[in-house]
Amino acid sequence: MWDKPYGVVDYALTGSDVPDVDGLNERLAKNETGISYGNPVAGGRTRPDGIELKWKVTFSQGIERGNVPFWCNDVTPRDRRVPVTEDTTKHPCGALGMAAVQMEVDASWVTSLSSAVAAILDAPQSMKVDTTFMRLTGMIH
Repeated sequence: MWDKPYGVVDYALTGSDVPDVDGLNERLAKNETGISYGNPVAGGRTRPDGIELKWKVTFSQGIERGNVPFWCNDVTPRDRRVPVTEDTTKHPCGALGMAAVQMEVDASWVTSLSSAVAAILDAPQSMKVDTTFMRLTGMIH
């Protein structure tokens, strides 16, 4: 699939609604990132017990996958694909969420990716940027 020796291959955003691709692409174009998103693509599978799962995925264009998120939006109830139980949602350390995400990126992409992720999340650019890391704070819910 990808020729990456280690690290994150890709990461997703999810929710109950498929993203407004036109609005998303307008925000990205304003930031002149060269990144856009294609239309949502339907996907799905049937579990071994016969239950059908359906979703839509929306991928970025103009950049290697894994540098910005894609969307995976469930069409069928999410708990069919991702069961919500105490065993699957309780972390051993007691964590309830994430305060930030820090990504190491090529230094030449830091400013552009920071701007792109702010546009993707439709949030103010409130990221700490240094020469090799992008730290997303205040945008994780």
